[in-house]
Amino acid sequence: WKTQSAKEQRIELVTLARKPGANISELARRFGVSRKTVYKWLKRDDMDDRSRRPKNNTKRVPPQQGAIQSRPQSPIRDNPMIPPYLDMLLDAVRRPQERLLRTMDGLSLAQLNALPVAASAPTIKSIGWLVWHTAREQDLQIAALAGTEALWTRDGWNRRFAFDLPDDTEDWRHTPAEAAQVIIRDAALLRDYLAAATQAVIDYLQQLPPDALPDIIDRRWNPPVSRAVRLISIIDDAAMHSGQAVYVRRLLGLTD
Repeated sequence: WKTQSAKEQRIELVTLARKPGANISELARRFGVSRKTVYKWLKRDDMDDRSRRPKNNTKRVPPQQGAIQSRPQSPIRDNPMIPPYLDMLLDAVRRPQERLLRTMDGLSLAQLNALPVAASAPTIKSIGWLVWHTAREQDLQIAALAGTEALWTRDGWNRRFAFDLPDDTEDWRHTPAEAAQVIIRDAALLRDYLAAATQAVIDYLQQLPPDALPDIIDRRWNPPVSRAVRLISIIDDAAMHSGQAVYVRRLLGLTD
């Protein structure tokens, strides 16, 4: 048998990994390397290939007046080693944050904590509660997926907000009385927690290998929940709550 050099093994692995439907985990086990190493080799191989391309020395022709300009490509979309769906997911993650920040714009603390129809519809929460709940759910669920401690306790957000509620409060089940205890005293603090929680989702998605998406992570449901389904649920919940916040702002008599 011919013994392969390290370079030949890397070339063979990269060639196999580029094939449609390639199982990165299986290839990593077969070649005795980590999945992280496989992705690093794929990225390095792509960069080497680009460096070997002939340089284009032609002058750039200025666009004609009235010509349609192409939209600049994002670094993610330009990089063939990053899954094509990732750019779309990251955009979906950022939109609820942007909508919630617009909803908070110009609000006083009284408006942020107001329950607009407490008498007739007590289950409609305040904008402050909706923003906090959105951030907290992103934080807790991504921490569970990543196997890390939630930012809420790890980074001391619980102490800074200082709600009269336990740290493990199940806010998705809050009664009107419990929701009323979520009193926002610092709007900037709320915006910062939302930003931190949203960034945690983005960071998790950017480091997640594509072949980890089908992993079953919760068998308490029928059918069992995969990692991909849980991520979509996190994004969907954030989008729903951001829309609810816009509705509450209108109930307060304010424009969008």
